[in-house]
Amino acid sequence: MKYIFCFLFFLFSVLANGQGSHGFQVATSLDNDFFSPAGNKDENYTGGAKLEVLIPGLRLKWMPFYRFAGANAINIQRFAFGGTAYTPQDLASSAVIRNDRPYASLTFMSIGNTSISNNGKILLQSDIIIGGIGKSGPGKVQSYIHRHHWFGTQRPDPMGWQNQIGYNGSLVINYNSRLQKYLFSTSLRDNMSFQWMQGSLVGKVDIGNYMINLQSGIKFNLINYNSTVLQEYTPEPQVLLTGAQPITAPNKSFRFNLFVEPHVRLAAYNATLEGLMFGDNSISKIPHNEVKRFLFEINAGVNLTLWDILYLRYSFYGRSREFIGGKAFHTWGGITLGISNRRWFRH
Repeated sequence: MKYIFCFLFFLFSVLANGQGSHGFQVATSLDNDFFSPAGNKDENYTGGAKLEVLIPGLRLKWMPFYRFAGANAINIQRFAFGGTAYTPQDLASSAVIRNDRPYASLTFMSIGNTSISNNGKILLQSDIIIGGIGKSGPGKVQSYIHRHHWFGTQRPDPMGWQNQIGYNGSLVINYNSRLQKYLFSTSLRDNMSFQWMQGSLVGKVDIGNYMINLQSGIKFNLINYNSTVLQEYTPEPQVLLTGAQPITAPNKSFRFNLFVEPHVRLAAYNATLEGLMFGDNSISKIPHNEVKRFLFEINAGVNLTLWDILYLRYSFYGRSREFIGGKAFHTWGGITLGISNRRWFRH
């Protein structure tokens, strides 16, 4: 609970010292491998939760993020609080489990910026994540879910959280940045409200003592109705990309698209597998030489925006084997609900 109060105090301080706003969005996200159609059993990446506040036009000069300039550029500041949890496939044992994924968790606060270029074709999303790995909160949440059989689970109460990486807590700081570059779109003649496909290149880098990754892939938005490549980043898209020039998107009561994003990841370091970068005393971890450094990942799902106020997303995630002896391919699902006021992006 104290982390929630810290987050709210931090957010209040930021808003009190910020300048300008064109509305806001509050979004909550919930990940769980029970949301995957593959029928998982709460293992590996078991789930996470995040509460996020998005505020466009908030000018915080001290934020170390690149912001696109120009009359049509969009900049959205993001403030979030959340947690994640990883568990082995064997939950009933309280002993250290060899050749299985270690228990690991992260409780974090983050501050970030989503910046969209003047022509709407480049999106840069950056975050600073500050948190504690090895805290007890995520384990208590998982135990509660299992004891009360949420999502229909019949899995045993996890007994090995005292073996988690960085037990009792250790500070982690990560800087993450994601670049998306619009490539093309295909639309029906004389109908810019519907586009069959939009394609973008995607790259991401994570640097810090929590994760060090380099990712690259391509993203396809499909069956785009009153939707743009920006729909999942803003509840009220501003431009429809026609391949020649952007045009203003009218206010609509219904926006929809499907998306799929396959990519490859170079995992140089992963604290949830290998232990802490500094001063590690974890009793359960995967040896460095057994960690898979090249991974294939996929993210697919659906975006739905109603009345430019309510935003809904379902995402399906998949990840290839992370270490020798680990699960060959793990999947999970994510649900996001966002609510914004009618002043969002309106002057």
